[in-house]
Amino acid sequence: MRAAPKRDPLLEEMIDAAVMGDPSPWDIDPKHPAIGTLQERFNAGDKQILLWALKFSARERAPQWAAEAIADIMYRMATGEFESWDEAFGRMFPRKKRIPMYRKALLMIRAHDRVVELNRENRKENPIGNGLYERVAKEIGSNRNDVAKYYSRVKNYLKQRRK
Repeated sequence: MRAAPKRDPLLEEMIDAAVMGDPSPWDIDPKHPAIGTLQERFNAGDKQILLWALKFSARERAPQWAAEAIADIMYRMATGEFESWDEAFGRMFPRKKRIPMYRKALLMIRAHDRVVELNRENRKENPIGNGLYERVAKEIGSNRNDVAKYYSRVKNYLKQRRK
């Protein structure tokens, strides 16, 4: 990784102008010409324009620290400091961790929703507790303790969200 040049306000202005499609000596990727709105360009396949849109909107709506951080990252990216997005934003979870996390999250929501559904259908026959957790666990291929934990975590999250 090579060091980016010191941030230069004129160079940043030139880069921003080029990205926005205004006259500028800064070259942009010819595969993604600056034609149309940022959203139209994104929909046409320019995935990086999303980050530029966030950078530009951050000037007005984001906390100062976030606006400065995204501007710094985008400038360093445009001037060639980063060899990959991992260097700019950190590495994503590896796929072998991401997939189990996703499946667990889906199972957690499914367990919660099923407990709520069965309890609402017949509160007398399906009171929330170990019996209901056991029933749901069998339905979804889990165990009672995990269903109880999942139900509680989603319930607490939803409760906090409503505040």
